[in-house]
Amino acid sequence: MKAFMKRNIYFSLASMAIIILFNGCSSIENFVRDTPFVHKLSKEDIKNIQYYISSGMVLEYKEVNSESKVSGDNKVKKNEKVYKKDVVIFPNTPGIATDVIDDAIYIQFSDDITLGFIPEDELSDSPYTVFSINGIEIKDGYSIRFRGADYTVHFGSYENGIFAAGNTPKLQYKLSYNQKHKQDSETIKGKTL
Repeated sequence: MKAFMKRNIYFSLASMAIIILFNGCSSIENFVRDTPFVHKLSKEDIKNIQYYISSGMVLEYKEVNSESKVSGDNKVKKNEKVYKKDVVIFPNTPGIATDVIDDAIYIQFSDDITLGFIPEDELSDSPYTVFSINGIEIKDGYSIRFRGADYTVHFGSYENGIFAAGNTPKLQYKLSYNQKHKQDSETIKGKTL
């Protein structure tokens, strides 16, 4: 009985190993300065990759209208109306490359939002980070003209209408890889006299 259980355990482990080895794996990776060289990607190859943004980004529009009046009891009464609109790009939002110029990659996330990404620095493992929107240079807190109004750029997360500051978004891509192994094994019983 013990030998039977032992064989079943070995068989189960061997089966799981084979399944793991022959299944393709994929993960979302940061696009770094060396990515095109490591994977031997041409400019056309770079344009045919599905991209993602690593962290959130919010374009915030706020309009404040205030009006002051003297009330019947001789006090100044101020009425304020605030209109706020947020354009949110959530983490892992997919985008497509529209252009590659030198080190810059331009990714379109919607019909009117194209983000430019460049390497953070000269190091080979330097991640590409966002540097422009629709050709306008941006950083966290910058104001830009977008859809005919002035919006403020914020990097971070956005949940339930609440914004939390975060890191500069990085460019990411999905790396899929298949690994095939072939292994033969033979058991030597040994020789006896």
